[in-house]
Amino acid sequence: MNPIYAPFHQIAYVTTDMTRALELMREDMGIPSFLLRDHDVEAIVGGRRGRMRMQLALANLDGVQIELIADHGSDFDIYTESLPKDGSFGLVFHHFCNLIPGGIEWGKSSLELFIHNAFDERANDFRWTQCAVNGFDHNPACGLNPYYMINAPRTVGLKFGQRF
Repeated sequence: MNPIYAPFHQIAYVTTDMTRALELMREDMGIPSFLLRDHDVEAIVGGRRGRMRMQLALANLDGVQIELIADHGSDFDIYTESLPKDGSFGLVFHHFCNLIPGGIEWGKSSLELFIHNAFDERANDFRWTQCAVNGFDHNPACGLNPYYMINAPRTVGLKFGQRF
């Protein structure tokens, strides 16, 4: 793992310009490619309902996830409050995530307690539809069956391991 990013699982930045931020990450940090996703999800922040509209860029570098977030008119300012207000370019550290393992080892055996999505926040991560070409007149038919990708619900479990 790259010592610059250790021991974090994820490091996230917010930006005013995703294209420019991606260029900087490629040139200055040596991160060759990112997965880009647009999100428009309903959220509750501080007890208030609203929409979060953003573009996310994700990359993995030496086991650490790098996340870039560009807000696109969200109802909340959690991704814009630390950015320049004058319209100039900004790329600012926002948060990090650290996985906290818990478990015991004895001899060649191990037992680990894990919790995924501890706060049970359900999110519609993204939606898409497939397009098909009509066999008769070759016109595309889109949006007939929307698909939803949601995050996993809260999961609590024990993981047993045995080294041979």
